[in-house]
Amino acid sequence: MRLKRFTVLALVLFLFGSVTVFADDVYEYYKGKPVQILVNNQEISSNGLIIDDKNGGSRTMLPLRAIASTLQALVSYDSSTQTVNVYKPNVHMAFQAKDKTVFSVVTRGEYEFAVFSQIDSLKTNVSGIKIEVEDPYGNVVASKQKELTENKESFWWAPTISVNFKYSGDYAVHFFMKTSPDSSYVLVSEKMITCLSD
Repeated sequence: MRLKRFTVLALVLFLFGSVTVFADDVYEYYKGKPVQILVNNQEISSNGLIIDDKNGGSRTMLPLRAIASTLQALVSYDSSTQTVNVYKPNVHMAFQAKDKTVFSVVTRGEYEFAVFSQIDSLKTNVSGIKIEVEDPYGNVVASKQKELTENKESFWWAPTISVNFKYSGDYAVHFFMKTSPDSSYVLVSEKMITCLSD
């Protein structure tokens, strides 16, 4: 019985010593320091990491999802090939009133208008698209969504929405996509409508 305990204890001490030496070697070889990331002069929520090695080389590790979100891109990971794919579709929006005029500035009041959305350079499958309008305080005041049954690299979507512009300021019109029915929507484009005071 004592021989078993001694053997187990010796094995545990050996493994602990090996892991400690390995960790020291890794720490000695690599030194890392955090790096701040700014996109269009706006700091993103996660820091990156610059890792220097003894040979004078360095690598920069960046939080991909945070950067993709800031750049309004879709990200997917293929575990079978261990590949990260980043897709940035072109999404252009224009707003057309009932009288066919195109606008980006309004005064306070209720408006019904079409959101003409042109999508191209879409290099991945998308199962749904959505438009949301947020008031200057971040409240969603209008929303339209559409499930997609076929995938195309380019297409148009022009839903009609109604928005009550109650407050002065910028109303953000967000365009979202999702890559599968069970995934979350990801922001891929944004355009502003400015509401002026009376």
